[in-house]
Amino acid sequence: MSDFDVGRIVPATRDLFGAIAMRRRGLALLPTVTGPEDRVAAEVARLDGIDVRGLTCSDVGPIMQRAAQSSASLPMLSLTTITSVEAAQRARFHGADGVCVPAASLELAKGAQSMRMLTLAAVASVAEAVALRDQGERAFFTEGDRDAVAAIAKVLPAPALLVAAVSDLDVTAIRGLVGVVDALAVPSSVHAADGFEDLLDEVD
Repeated sequence: MSDFDVGRIVPATRDLFGAIAMRRRGLALLPTVTGPEDRVAAEVARLDGIDVRGLTCSDVGPIMQRAAQSSASLPMLSLTTITSVEAAQRARFHGADGVCVPAASLELAKGAQSMRMLTLAAVASVAEAVALRDQGERAFFTEGDRDAVAAIAKVLPAPALLVAAVSDLDVTAIRGLVGVVDALAVPSSVHAADGFEDLLDEVD
């Protein structure tokens, strides 16, 4: 039995693409919201107040839904790669304005796009990125260490959109990725630390 009501799904209205398509002229920092649930609204209000461009969430569920409902303007990217049309519907029900789609299952993108969500092709290697680029894909997600992300970024130059989640992300790594990717998922260890607002102003 599904844990959401398909009949209550409405199309996305927040423009994730417009918020993060930097064309490598800056770097959009997308804080990852983790909870606990009773603190999500306050956390989103803080982030909205310093003008982040959007949010990310690793788990599709109540935390994402609370975060998405806590701001009328901040688009939400789900970092959970969808594996079925139902998963895309579930992500949208819980507030996602964008989802990651497996490189081998890009037909799932049509279902997500029908709900007006941005779809990012999830790529794990340079070869995979090149193959999809040559097939006409223009929006991508990748995760890994900084060198792996930079290698993929090299074969996906602007105007391709590239969002990344970098392991062990810190301020130095963020600065080094300006002009390399369009947007970064930023863990709470970074976005909750002193100086994040100044960093945001510096790289955006």
